[in-house]
Amino acid sequence: MMKNNCNFLDNFFVNLVPFFAEEDKQKELTKPKVSRYFQQYTDLFGKINWSELVNNELMNHMVKIEQTRQCLERNNGDSYTGLLEYLYKEDSASTLEEIIQQYDFILKWKEARHLRDAINFIYANVILANINPESQYIIPYQDLRNLLIKIIDQPTPFSEILPLHYITVLLLRKEEDCTLPPFVSQMKLSYLQDLRPVSNGKRAAVHFYLGKDKGYGGLISHRDINHCLGSEQNISTKWNDEKMWKRVRDCEKLYRVSGQICGGFISALDVKVDPMFRSQLPKESDRRVSFFIGFSMNGPVALDIDFES
Repeated sequence: MMKNNCNFLDNFFVNLVPFFAEEDKQKELTKPKVSRYFQQYTDLFGKINWSELVNNELMNHMVKIEQTRQCLERNNGDSYTGLLEYLYKEDSASTLEEIIQQYDFILKWKEARHLRDAINFIYANVILANINPESQYIIPYQDLRNLLIKIIDQPTPFSEILPLHYITVLLLRKEEDCTLPPFVSQMKLSYLQDLRPVSNGKRAAVHFYLGKDKGYGGLISHRDINHCLGSEQNISTKWNDEKMWKRVRDCEKLYRVSGQICGGFISALDVKVDPMFRSQLPKESDRRVSFFIGFSMNGPVALDIDFES
């Protein structure tokens, strides 16, 4: 129960952010307490003397797997929200490399692996590729894509729909052989049930943006954008700042998409893209617009919207 509560709060802090506030006061006050309690939890329940239980080769291997899972738990590598949080931490590459090696070990054993292990393994590679693209532990993008396509064809528990479909939209964002609308719809439905009821005063966080390059380079993180803006700048507080968006455009990292207004959203490549704020779209439909895309747990978001002539 303690672990479930920590996972819920991590999900709340990582995937929901204030609409306009420069700082999340609620997170600043509560997150250190949650981290302290989680440390107490791992101290109490993460130190089992497994050596006393080992009496044969199979048991020895299962013990190693359990020890690996405990290490993942201590590093918050056993949940997609814990992994996403590494996007915002300094000097996190070495920990992510360790996490990738641990999942690689678990995934080699069919009897021990779960769907969540494969999902978290994909997240860890995507995040490490953003933080340290030269790391030797990142698997080739095409191999990661093939793994994802293999697991999205499997039955998915509802609890795994949000993380699985979010990473699916990220990795298969420009794939012609993959129909994205069903994944976006399921992701939005899962967000509506899991996070919307507790999102009072908050919106879904944008963790990645659509970049110009292929492969891992086609995902630009929130930290990358803030780096373009310079020190002490945060794009989350300046969604309507034209000067800020001009600096983002000058960086030439993001891919500009064309779409058509359809009611209160934009249709782009048959995918429904919501504006960050409804007031950004005129009431009349059928007008062509161009925009950047941000990826949130509530689906793709249109940013820096401009009308096309």
